Amino acid sequence: MRQETAFKQLCTEKEYYPVLIRTNKKQAGIIAKRMEIIQSVQEGNHSILRVNMYSYEAACRDAINWIGRLEVVEPVTLRQFVKEEINRLQRIYG
Repeated sequence: MRQETAFKQLCTEKEYYPVLIRTNKKQAGIIAKRMEIIQSVQEGNHSILRVNMYSYEAACRDAINWIGRLEVVEPVTLRQFVKEEINRLQRIYG
């Protein structure tokens, strides 16, 4: 059992990509069931969450799936990726 715990800890250390997001309270509840929440702060009607998205690649995939339901605040590289994807979709559907 100790080996399994050590393995999980090692995986967690390697798969750590914290992302700061802003969303409404309803979506925060849904996100809490689907993502690993590192930190949560209430700011008026919004929740500011720091979540672990494990890697940049996983964060890109997940952020696209959550477009319109959350705002990526940081890291800037992920926020820029989401912005570019939204612009690309606007060109296609606009």
